[in-house]
Amino acid sequence: MARLRQIFILTLPVLFFIFAVWLIFKRVQSGHTEELETLLREKNFKALSEEVIRRLESEDMNRPRLLMYGSIATLVDPTLPDFLVILQKEDSTQIFLREVFIRLVNLQGESGRLLIWLQRYLELQNSTALEPGSLDFWLSAIEKDSKLELQSIPDFPNFIHRLTKIWPSLAFETTGKDVQIRETPGLTGLVQAKLAKGQIVFCRLKGPEEEIFGKRGSWRYCITEDRIQGWLFDSYLKNKGEK
Repeated sequence: MARLRQIFILTLPVLFFIFAVWLIFKRVQSGHTEELETLLREKNFKALSEEVIRRLESEDMNRPRLLMYGSIATLVDPTLPDFLVILQKEDSTQIFLREVFIRLVNLQGESGRLLIWLQRYLELQNSTALEPGSLDFWLSAIEKDSKLELQSIPDFPNFIHRLTKIWPSLAFETTGKDVQIRETPGLTGLVQAKLAKGQIVFCRLKGPEEEIFGKRGSWRYCITEDRIQGWLFDSYLKNKGEK
């Protein structure tokens, strides 16, 4: 027992030294990220991108984490260097990729660009088999974004098809002819288009149930393959998973 006590007393300074070095390292790391966090909060993405480039050359902090900051700037401003391509090749890619998009969505809020970012995320994952937590995160974000930008998404019909594979419960097809998609829910909403029978739509929001012309149903906010967004009465829709 006395020998163990002696060993402990002898090793105590060494343990203290290791702890002190670790504490200094953490403070240095914190200082390294503080400037990046400030630029991120200020939404100064050009300066953030330039700082990431400078630090990549000097290699003064964790490389994947540094690329994470650069990737956020890339997604906000596509004219900046594409750090996402570099990050994809790094170790621990999945952890930092997830953080890139979570922080970006929380930072930008209702920016209209959720579907554009989701498409990029799917390209990087190279799979429709996303983990449940990721699906919940994306769907929650998309539902909160009132003005989704669709024009910047290439091959949009294929993208909508992919979304319906990921969220089959939100994939519908029209069951009648000239199904009206309206600007606002209700019969007073301006008709934006008339959809043919069998047209596929991705519906991301559901309103309260009501009865129209003897049919009970709910108004759903939907997106068509032709990039039309609006409200459809779901008594004229059938979920694609249904027989």
